Amino acid sequence: MRSIFGVIATSNSIHNRILGKPLLSIYHTFIRLFQHTKFFFAFLFMVLGLLPSLHAHLSEDSLRLALAQKRLSNQERLETMGRLADFLYYRRDPQQAYELLQKALKSSKLQANNDQTASLYAILALQSSNEGNTQFTLLNLDSAVFYAKKTENKRTNALVQFAKGTTQLMQNEAQEAIASLLNAAKLFDEDHDYSYESRLYITISTIYSQWSDLPNQNKYARAALRSAGRCRDLDLLIATYRCTANNFMAHYEADTIRKPLLDSALLRNKAAFSLAQKNKDRIIHITEIAALAKNIAVIYDQYFSTSYQDSVRHYLEIAIEEARDSKENAVLADSYVMLAKQQIEKGYLTEAEMLVGNAIMTLHQEPVINHEIEAKIFYCLATIKERQGDLNGALRNYKLYVDAYTDLFNTEKMSLGKKLEAQYEAGKKEKALFVLQQQVQFNQKLNRIYIAFSLTSFLTLLFLFYAYKQRIKAMKQQEKLHQMEVTKIKQEHRISLLSAMLDGQEQERSRLARDLHDGLGGLLSGVKIELAGFMQLLKDDNQQQIMNRTLQHLDGAIGELRRIAHSMMPEILMRYGLGEAIREYCQKLKSSGVNIQCQIYHYTNYMEPSRQLVLYRIMQELVNNAVKHAHSSLILVQLQQIEQYITLIVEDDGKGFDVKDLIAAGKGAGLTNIESRVEFLNGSIDFHSEIGAGTTVTIECHET
Repeated sequence: MRSIFGVIATSNSIHNRILGKPLLSIYHTFIRLFQHTKFFFAFLFMVLGLLPSLHAHLSEDSLRLALAQKRLSNQERLETMGRLADFLYYRRDPQQAYELLQKALKSSKLQANNDQTASLYAILALQSSNEGNTQFTLLNLDSAVFYAKKTENKRTNALVQFAKGTTQLMQNEAQEAIASLLNAAKLFDEDHDYSYESRLYITISTIYSQWSDLPNQNKYARAALRSAGRCRDLDLLIATYRCTANNFMAHYEADTIRKPLLDSALLRNKAAFSLAQKNKDRIIHITEIAALAKNIAVIYDQYFSTSYQDSVRHYLEIAIEEARDSKENAVLADSYVMLAKQQIEKGYLTEAEMLVGNAIMTLHQEPVINHEIEAKIFYCLATIKERQGDLNGALRNYKLYVDAYTDLFNTEKMSLGKKLEAQYEAGKKEKALFVLQQQVQFNQKLNRIYIAFSLTSFLTLLFLFYAYKQRIKAMKQQEKLHQMEVTKIKQEHRISLLSAMLDGQEQERSRLARDLHDGLGGLLSGVKIELAGFMQLLKDDNQQQIMNRTLQHLDGAIGELRRIAHSMMPEILMRYGLGEAIREYCQKLKSSGVNIQCQIYHYTNYMEPSRQLVLYRIMQELVNNAVKHAHSSLILVQLQQIEQYITLIVEDDGKGFDVKDLIAAGKGAGLTNIESRVEFLNGSIDFHSEIGAGTTVTIECHET
């Protein structure tokens, strides 16, 4: 029995009458020739442009005209009503689509047509899940399952499993959803409905894309392409273009060296977008136009140079217009956010704030909030507030951004989905093996059949026992990997926070150093020049002596100012590296009267500048502590490198302290700051000190 949206045979008969058998024969020949090559999409797109009537799409008027025909069978009438309801739902009037489906349901129940009743309820479940109506979706799904149990039609059961999987996805039950969808795929393999198969494979490919399972994403994207090529449905062709583009993008992001993958993704998106725009009045899913325009804008924005920003804006404006018309709020909100980022980069903060406001209002019109877009909105608001000088507002929105981004982490495991897929593949092989065994056993004697059956049963039990053991082992390993991944994510998050904090400190130091040197330093130098000029007017010796002392004090102040500015942002560190910077720092302290020695051994200066700066700040803090608190007669600073490992030692012969007392009393801000910087370097720190015996602090870290 055909699916509810099929009407494939009716559409093909119309095409035969329009095009004639010779042209269709040529068309099908080319389809078979190119469907397994990389040129299939480009060729099919050319044919679609030249022969638009080839697609199995009927307009609303055509469908209503078909329903008016008295010679239409009950089965065809129900299928046509379903097709028209699908057209109405996505194009114009969801309420009218619902009423038409209810009418079709009433008719199918009167005819005791369990196949069509189950299919119609499955369609209602799919439509209501698209609207986020959980209660109505579950009600329709239960009815679909109830009637599906009364029929053995595999297409009907596959459609019900498809609706079930979609509903489970809506409820964030990814493992259960992939199980239902793979069951649907297995049923479709036994009784094909290429239209629904293509949609199903697109859904499965999308799920594996979210799980970053590239082999399976590629596998089902190709399966969707094959099914769409066989049913020649315009909407599905556009959807498979988009699915294939997403597949290319996922592989490119995993290996950015392969630039042709990015070009292929952009080409597929543009081809789908052009096809959808040219056939806007004929396709059902007009929401694809906005989504495709946004996808193209994202590719230009994230992976191409800034010279393509006009293209980004062009496609975003199309996406906003189309999303507003088709009420695709998620795409509309995301497009607003992207435009807002452009305005922020240009410095138009008021316009950006208005766009973010539009995104917020649009997003909250959705029944379920998209946390990814919500996180982008909070990040934009934080950036705007920061550039406006509203630090409290920026901090508040950064916190909201972190909270929203945390909600995106999906801790669900893929083990069940992969296991079920393996069972599905194994089931097909076992079925083929079973048929082969039956053919062999047919030509054998009866006694050998019993022997083969007994042996097969034993091997099957042995295999099931082994599979059970392997499954338990795999689940334990997956759980361990999951815990390790969670720990890794937490550690990376903490390091990113430390990095942001240290970057902020260094930026503030740099700014203060520039302000002191360029602002106050210039001012003092100007005062000195003016006073020096005024000195020539003084004739009294006492006044000249006072003026000389004043100029000397100004020289001292300027020198101290330069020393402070240089200490806050040492230029020699940026030019010559950590070793020379430590030598220069110790030399200046020595010239100021501090007895300090510096030893540098085998340092290669291959460490990243940001990590060198962190280690330099640690050295400064330790030496300053020794100068201020140790009352030492000698300070030793030693930097040495052995292969990839770097060791920094700061030692003094001062009064020392009890480490246990320090821990019990609580560490001060200085030691806490040192430990945070060491943690950023993924290094270790060791304090060794005794009262009256001095202090030794040893820090070890990796070069990279």
